[in-house]
Order: sequence, then C-alpha cells, then structure tokens
Amino acid sequence: MKGGGGLVNDNLSQLEALLTELPTALENQSLGEELARTVQVLQTAEQQALRIAALLSIVELLDYDSDIQTEYVEDVQDEARKVGLMLEQAETAEDLKLASSRYKNELSSAISNLDRDLRQHWRNFVLQEFRPLIDVGEMLRYLGGQDDLATELTNCGRSADEFQPRSDTTTFLEKVSSLVAKRDQLQHRRKAAFGEGEVGSFINALAENRATLDMVSDEVRSWLEEKGSLHRLRVTI
Repeated sequence: MKGGGGLVNDNLSQLEALLTELPTALENQSLGEELARTVQVLQTAEQQALRIAALLSIVELLDYDSDIQTEYVEDVQDEARKVGLMLEQAETAEDLKLASSRYKNELSSAISNLDRDLRQHWRNFVLQEFRPLIDVGEMLRYLGGQDDLATELTNCGRSADEFQPRSDTTTFLEKVSSLVAKRDQLQHRRKAAFGEGEVGSFINALAENRATLDMVSDEVRSWLEEKGSLHRLRVTI
C-alpha cells in the first residue's frame, strides 16, 4: 500500500507473532475439552500467518490502495488482533469457544475477502501496467533496431495477461513478484534506449500508459509518420 509499507510490515510482524504463538499459549491453560478443541482449530494458525504475509506482500506490489481495498486489509489486521486478544484473555471454556469461533469464521472470512479481491484487482493491474508493454513491444519490432527489447516487452506483457491467479497464495505472490520485477527491469532498459527527447519521452509514456495527445508534438508526429506507426496508435479514456 503506497506510503504505508512500514506500518503494514509492523502490523504483519505482530499478526504473525500472535498467530504462531497462540497454540503454545493455550497449552499452558487448563480448560479441559474446550482447550483441546481450540488447540485443534489453531493448528492452521501458522498456515494462515503465511497466507496473510503473502497477501500483504501482494498488496505492496499491486498498488492496492483504494478506500475499499484499504478496508479489506484493515479487516484482516483487526480480526487477527481481536482473535489474539480474546485468546490471551480467555479464562473460561466459553471464552475459548468464542475465540476459536471468531478465528474460524470472522478471521477466515476477512482473509478470503482480501485474497479474492486481490485476484480480481490483478486483472485491472495487468490492463494498466502490462498490456501497454505488448503494444510498445510490437511497435518497436515493427520499427526495427530494438528487436531483443521489443520481444522481451511483448513476452512480459503477454505472460502477465495470460496468468490466471487460481493457485495458492504463495504461488500467486511468486508469479506477481517475478512479473513486476521483469517489468521494472524492462522499463529501465526502455528508458535508457530512447533517452529524454520528445520521441523518447513519448515512447516511454506510451509504455507506462500515461501518454496524452498533447505529447504528440510535430516532432513525434513526423517520427511516427516516418516509421509508418501513426495508424497503430489509438485514443482511450
């Protein structure tokens, strides 16, 4: 989440500590059968902590920071804190029952909501950040002179476009992390290749999905016409 990386990481560390220490803490209590049932429920605590860690890492990578998206993240954090507090303060079998119920229901639901929305958000992120790489790569290949870069830009864009995050959260994180790192590396190479002139600035903006009509100066238009690429551009809002 933009501007909140430190806070997210601090919260994550607290959540991981709470979730992974809960079974041990409960074993020190003597609340009979309910204690045993609660410990059984919390056997998934480490797995849930890893899932939360992966989801929050994906949040950082995908510019996931709208109001509703922030709510999904905060729901996970709040529910984990509530479960931890309820378990720490549990004194009766009923207290444990309520805590384990919240862990199974509210916390699990909050995690699932964040996971599901991140996977949907990935498609929008691809449209904004990776689809332009395909267009720029194809245009550069058509123009010639940057064949390797053109091919890698196109392949990176298509790999992202084809990726369907239906697997586990860890694999989702690994794939997104790899694609974003490759995108950043290619964007650096592209900027170095085209410099800072009007044409270079336009190509760079086009690849970053921020090109506007006022960037099509006489120099840029002449260059596009010379390369036979003017017809390849389209206006979107």
